[in-house]
Amino acid sequence: MSASIRPPDKTGIGGPAPLPANPGNVLKTPDDSMNSTTNQTNGTVPVNEAKQNETGSATNMPTNAGETTGSMDLKSPFEEKPGRTPDKMTPNGSKSVSYPIGGVSPQHDNGTNRPVRPISAKSMADVLKADLMVCPICDKEMTAPKQFPCLHAFCEGCISSNVANLKDEDPHCQIRCPVCEIPVSNSRNYVDAKVFAESLPPSLFISSLLVQKQIKQKQCKPCNNSGKRTSADSWCSYCAETLCPEHLSYHNALTSPSIHHVFKMSQIEKNPQIAETSGKCNIHEYERIKYFCQDHKFPCCEICWKSSHELCDVESLELAASSVKNKPETTRLIGDLAIMGSHSEHILQDRRRNIDDLEHQKSEEKKSVKKMREQINEHLDKLESSMMDDLDKIHRQKTKEIEKEVQLFEHKQQSVSFYKLLLESVLKNSSDVLALTELAKIRHQCKILDENLHHRISKLKRTDFSVVSNNLAGNMGKLAEVEIKQRPITPPTAFESRPKHSGILTPRSKLLHPSRREKGNTFLVLRYSSSKITGGCSLKSSLLLVDNRGKEIRGYSIEGHREEKQVFSFKAESEANPFDITVLPPRRSTIMVIATIPLKNRLQVLEFGDDHNTKGAYYKTNGKCYGISYMDGYIIVACHTKLEIWRMDEDYNLMFERSILTKGDHVNYVCAADNRIYYSDSADKGSVVCTTLDGTNIFAYSHHNLRMPMGVVLDQSGNVYVAAYYSNNIHLISPEGVLMKVTTPKDSHFNKPLFLIEMDGKIFVTYDKHKITSLH
Repeated sequence: MSASIRPPDKTGIGGPAPLPANPGNVLKTPDDSMNSTTNQTNGTVPVNEAKQNETGSATNMPTNAGETTGSMDLKSPFEEKPGRTPDKMTPNGSKSVSYPIGGVSPQHDNGTNRPVRPISAKSMADVLKADLMVCPICDKEMTAPKQFPCLHAFCEGCISSNVANLKDEDPHCQIRCPVCEIPVSNSRNYVDAKVFAESLPPSLFISSLLVQKQIKQKQCKPCNNSGKRTSADSWCSYCAETLCPEHLSYHNALTSPSIHHVFKMSQIEKNPQIAETSGKCNIHEYERIKYFCQDHKFPCCEICWKSSHELCDVESLELAASSVKNKPETTRLIGDLAIMGSHSEHILQDRRRNIDDLEHQKSEEKKSVKKMREQINEHLDKLESSMMDDLDKIHRQKTKEIEKEVQLFEHKQQSVSFYKLLLESVLKNSSDVLALTELAKIRHQCKILDENLHHRISKLKRTDFSVVSNNLAGNMGKLAEVEIKQRPITPPTAFESRPKHSGILTPRSKLLHPSRREKGNTFLVLRYSSSKITGGCSLKSSLLLVDNRGKEIRGYSIEGHREEKQVFSFKAESEANPFDITVLPPRRSTIMVIATIPLKNRLQVLEFGDDHNTKGAYYKTNGKCYGISYMDGYIIVACHTKLEIWRMDEDYNLMFERSILTKGDHVNYVCAADNRIYYSDSADKGSVVCTTLDGTNIFAYSHHNLRMPMGVVLDQSGNVYVAAYYSNNIHLISPEGVLMKVTTPKDSHFNKPLFLIEMDGKIFVTYDKHKITSLH
């Protein structure tokens, strides 16, 4: 019986080990990268920066313009031949190899020397039918096969040349697969085409096909390419080439043995698997691969297992490989591909039928246009009647709202009369000692009443209405618009008939697909597998969000599209994890924000410009700083047991002014407006407190269904929204601290709301670490 290698159950109860909290952290992949997802699926690891320049390839590497490259054609391994570029040293002391041959470079068309463009759609069928070992670019047997995230493989030299041509036209272009044209994430970061080609993972499967073919022929591949027939006795796993003793000597002189693993043909004949991989870990180069993580589909060494995959389903390499071809999930994959092939054929047929249907629909719609004219007059009569009803409805609605305000101020007027009567009675009938205490109470309540009156008055608006003509006749440029309706025609995918966690998609791979978005304004902001959004604010028409664990501030549209110019990273500094931000009044063309960095006790000023973003001054707080808010020249900072008040001068310099002690000792978030400060306190059962800038407490709100209040925000009417983290709801409170309603977004997965942002009348809430949704 085979068993998975698992660590002991840390709960002490038995059963399967828990999944790691941040499964994405175990794979060292580029940030927010399509490569990361693909590489995990393939079981490969991207070449890290330290190794990118070590892969000196004895392949058809590109040379200077006009030169031709290919496999070796040398009388002597050390003889200089015309046309060969000088050897280039790599960082580890090895050399990248360029082999001259007669004829035409595989990266260019015969006789024209034109750069090869991406393969056209017309030739796609030919590519699919072609030999997997033939490079689609040069149409020759591959040398040093490298694999794109989409799994299409090419010669490393062909990729380098193809990308160099694209970079010559546009240095910032996004690199796409030459076959399917799927873009490679983060490809814009690569300036050097050769570095990009070297960074792609090798295609181990294509290499295994090549070794199977060449081991039977036992011919030196470089010699064969030049028309010679020489026996080979060695094989390079990186170049995927058989080599004769002469070419082996030249190969070893110019390459790094740690990258270019060479085996004797006799070794491969005895054990063909040694040619498929060096058996060394890509992360820990001196460790051998011994295990396979089933959760991440990733081969790992002893160190990888203990450091990154301790809580995963890990098997020995031999056990994992013993039955992989006969596993049910492999059988399902074969069936899924057959279903997808049938579906794609169905779609092609539907597209052709759609063209015929459009022609018929055009003639039918022309008949309906004539009927529109008859319906317009009838519709205008209905519009007139509807407009009269709207006038009556709006009148009743606004009158009712004003009557409520009248009732509210009548109560406040009664309070004024009561305090006046009480004051006169105390002055007339009480002793001096009693008057001292009672006058203090009356003075405090009058101050609160006066603040409430002014706050309510500041929100009052006089209501008038009038009928504004839409100028229907003048604005009616067209009788109607041609509307394009599109409906889904794709049949259910091959994977919908079974649970999401079976087959191809694992629980972890689901976390690594940030492109899946729900309807409305619900979207993911998952740039890194450990992302946790803890703060943010609105900025023009964008949401500026703080990724605490990802150590970044990023801008997003309300649809969830990342604003590339609104990004600020703190990765270069240790423990510089931002928590919250607030926007300051703009200075010239620069947008100014202040971020809190709790572990550094720091307020960091940031400037977002049109061309670049820069750090400004920073200020030390008297404790760990969390939530932050700006109000009329003041910066209010939540520091758990107190609120720090900072004043900002005209030059955007901050000066600490004073502290306001809070009721509890777990104050995380704060919001300020109209001389009021609202803060959430998660101590004890949790509460929301409203105080003024001078420290006068207006109200403290608590509720049995408000457990661990966190983010606080105001709407345009001055009402208060509070996120209840453990209650999984949002509380709406009036400016007087009265509960108006408890609500949740229309999202069945809504869980653990953390903070809120108001923008253009909408309230956005972050939940479940890295999801954003709107309440309305």
